[in-house]
Amino acid sequence: TDGEASKARAIAAFVTSAAFHSVMSLCVKLASGTFPTAQILWARYTVQMLVTSLMLWKKRPNLNLPRGLKILLLLRGLLGMSSQGCHMLSLKMLPLPDAVSLHTVYPVFTALLAPFTLGG
Repeated sequence: TDGEASKARAIAAFVTSAAFHSVMSLCVKLASGTFPTAQILWARYTVQMLVTSLMLWKKRPNLNLPRGLKILLLLRGLLGMSSQGCHMLSLKMLPLPDAVSLHTVYPVFTALLAPFTLGG
């Protein structure tokens, strides 16, 4: 059925995402012996900006957003970049398995903070 096929695609996408994240962490670990963390972070976000810009250019969405939403999106971007910076720094300073294992506990923090931030 469509529901089962959709669920299978979602699971495949999640597994693929986890695999790509693992490869990215390995690449960061290897690069951190040569490049400073800030430079690795800059390279990652430069590539992301180029890919995202291309996607936006092709779809041409309406980017006229309410001021409050723009502020929230800016805050999300800054927090996300800070999070990635901390993650990449931990990959440089810790053994790879330890850094990746510690990074996977963020859903616990999300679950604990959600009731306070979302009012549930």
